[in-house]
Amino acid sequence: MSAPTVQHVIALIEEATQFPPGVLAPNTALEDFSGWDSMGIVTLFALVQTHFGVKLRTADIEFCLTPAAMTEHITSLAAK
Repeated sequence: MSAPTVQHVIALIEEATQFPPGVLAPNTALEDFSGWDSMGIVTLFALVQTHFGVKLRTADIEFCLTPAAMTEHITSLAAK
């Protein structure tokens, strides 16, 4: 599994939520986007597990308010 980069995580968020590429930045507040809903989050969880071997839980969203924060959290889980 490759190490997550913020660019890779942004691409996965865009894919999961069907945001057009280039809309998200590392410090974009995810809750401000209409695609950031339960279906987008579940899809992202599956993509993260496939790409990084990390299983996210619903509670993890509390810590992942931006793509940068999500990347840090995924990195910390992958290191365990």
